[in-house]
Amino acid sequence: MKKKLDLLALWLLLLSLLFTSCKKEETKLKNSDLIIGTWKVQKYISNYGDNDINLTPASDDFIKFESNGTFKEAEEDNIKTGTYVFNTDQTQVTLIYSDQSYILYSIKKISSNELIIHSITKYGYIENQYSKKL
Repeated sequence: MKKKLDLLALWLLLLSLLFTSCKKEETKLKNSDLIIGTWKVQKYISNYGDNDINLTPASDDFIKFESNGTFKEAEEDNIKTGTYVFNTDQTQVTLIYSDQSYILYSIKKISSNELIIHSITKYGYIENQYSKKL
């Protein structure tokens, strides 16, 4: 009988160790969740040939992504609106403007406070760097 109690105690101890040593997995946010909010433009980089051209954004340039798939973009005094969609693996986002023009961006970096998107054009590339507005 004592042997059975010892085995039961050992079994319960092992079970308790098993359950207490399991860590909760961190939930990784999807890019479609991270992108929601207002992003202030930090830098525009254009390349049409051999040289990068750093363009200084206006102090109030921004892009705002809503959770319903719409966006609002302000560059100087020019306000544009439209919708956005991600590809299946969320490495690219397409901005579809209200005039039906669009830009496909690759997401180079996205976090809770930084966004870098990159687009290839027929003449070179453009890259926009943003920080999250709080």
